[in-house]
Amino acid sequence: GTTLLLELDDLAGMEISYKPGDHLGVFACNKTELVDGILARIEQTMDFDTPVELQTQKQSHTPNGIIKTWVPHDRFTPNSLRMLLTRFLDITTPPSPNLLRYFSSIATNPKEKAQLNLLAT
Repeated sequence: GTTLLLELDDLAGMEISYKPGDHLGVFACNKTELVDGILARIEQTMDFDTPVELQTQKQSHTPNGIIKTWVPHDRFTPNSLRMLLTRFLDITTPPSPNLLRYFSSIATNPKEKAQLNLLAT
């Protein structure tokens, strides 16, 4: 990983209680331009500022076969899509080949499908 140096000015004026060895979490936001660009590509009529719940699909193996259920994500509380893209989701790391193949499988535009397949290889 990469180590970044973050210098904070005038901690005494902020009334923060800390001791040597304490840790500080810094959560950077994604750029507004990137978030807005993603939202502009979504072809759904929805309010991007209305809370949504992220869910993951869980699979259970039973004697009758595999049962798939959707459950709330255990790390993300309901939030707007704009807030999730801005503060919680990594939108700057290139997608994995598996994700590109999945996007290709659901793409409806033949040109985009071909481009996604090419990127996945």
